[in-house]
Amino acid sequence: FFDKAKAFVEKSDAFYELEDKVAARAYDNPNIIVESLDREDHRLVAAVQLEAGARINEASLIDGKRLGGLTEHMGREVGVIHLQPGDAKGGMARDLYLPRETYEKIEKYVGHHGKLHIEKGYNRDVYRSAIKEMAKESGQEYTGSHGLRHNYAQNRVDELMANGMGRS
Repeated sequence: FFDKAKAFVEKSDAFYELEDKVAARAYDNPNIIVESLDREDHRLVAAVQLEAGARINEASLIDGKRLGGLTEHMGREVGVIHLQPGDAKGGMARDLYLPRETYEKIEKYVGHHGKLHIEKGYNRDVYRSAIKEMAKESGQEYTGSHGLRHNYAQNRVDELMANGMGRS
């Protein structure tokens, strides 16, 4: 038990050192990448990754039954996407919270197309290539679509710390 606890503490300490030793995967200006994507479905999936921290698979499974409407969450009005069991990594259900404007765009898109979905394989490669192209055009290093999740995480930590919460 004590060996496992010691290893956990050492890994936790390494987390704080990692920032100086490894290049960040977050983009310097993710909004320019998202806004510059040509295809509406790509812009919306990228926005869900950036604004709700979703994985690409979670952001491309949105249909009418997952749209949860607008609600109050942490003092602001947000749109809710209900991920079903099996949608998210680990098979758990969870909710994504999006700014009202993004949620309404998704709601409209789903109303016209039936779902927001980028199929696995070639279509996901096209999506990633579009992000790569926009990163390059905006002078940013491409860190994958997952880099948008890193931006979400950074923004969330900043938000929590601004509200008096610390890293421990």
